[in-house]
Amino acid sequence: MKMTLLFFIFLKAFVAESAQLQLSPAESLLERDFLTSPGAVSALPQTTLLYHYFNPAMQGNQLWPTYQTPESRSGPQGQTHLDLSLLAGAFWNMNYHDTNLVNAGPGMYLATEPLVSESFGRSSYAMSFPEGTQTLDVSDPTWKNVSKVKVSKETFKALISEGIVTSATISKYGMGGGYFTRITMQYIAAVGNEKLRESVSKIFERNHIVLVQFSWQPTKLKVICKKASSSAFVYIGSAPTGSVTSNVAAVVSADLVEHSVFMSQYQVSQYTAAESKLIQLVRDFKAALVANSAASLNPDELAEIKQLSFSCQ
Repeated sequence: MKMTLLFFIFLKAFVAESAQLQLSPAESLLERDFLTSPGAVSALPQTTLLYHYFNPAMQGNQLWPTYQTPESRSGPQGQTHLDLSLLAGAFWNMNYHDTNLVNAGPGMYLATEPLVSESFGRSSYAMSFPEGTQTLDVSDPTWKNVSKVKVSKETFKALISEGIVTSATISKYGMGGGYFTRITMQYIAAVGNEKLRESVSKIFERNHIVLVQFSWQPTKLKVICKKASSSAFVYIGSAPTGSVTSNVAAVVSADLVEHSVFMSQYQVSQYTAAESKLIQLVRDFKAALVANSAASLNPDELAEIKQLSFSCQ
């Protein structure tokens, strides 16, 4: 009897979740365009190290105590999980409408190397995203509002018919050339754009897309790599579960939390050996970028940095 009751509780939850993620005809067409546009949705081919700079919670001139030890930073109740889930949660917060300070929509911004974004804060996370992490690529090296996501005329017609967009907002939100672009992502949180935001959110959740890649300013990765992409990322995690409050927390994987290392210009009391090793690697990496030369890196460090850096050839 108990097992039967548990089964029906599980079935009810599954049906409720499935209904929430069911797509309208227009949304199904947009999902089709995402998935059939070559290279638009892809998985990271290897473990990839990305960097987020921010200003953490402080007590006077000292870091909040929960940043100080491995125990207080780790686990589902730790500071790392809290930071990642709240920063990524901005994407899922339907009351968040800021479009001025974002390049590709709300979420947690990530650079491909540890120097280019250091002006954004005095602390940072070095985050190891595992092989297979699903990514949407709206990068546009031409800066002419194109991307790998080609949207069909049929899809636009259906989106307009269902009231998800209008003819005017197609152009306003960067889709006038027939593409879903960085500009589309930037203004996804705009007031009046809620229906498109909800539609895209469902598509992301259904397809486990947690990273959005977009074109940004050139980095110094070519100091390390013969070829390197001028891209950055937004991490959005997965949709929140349960009741939604003003502090919307995205669902983040335990694996990502475990492999995200906090670094700071402020004093930190304790690090594990693994954390200290990665911090030293990142410091040496940054020093090489500042010097505009890889000569200071030993062969093992250089090989590891190349292996972990996004699109490093």
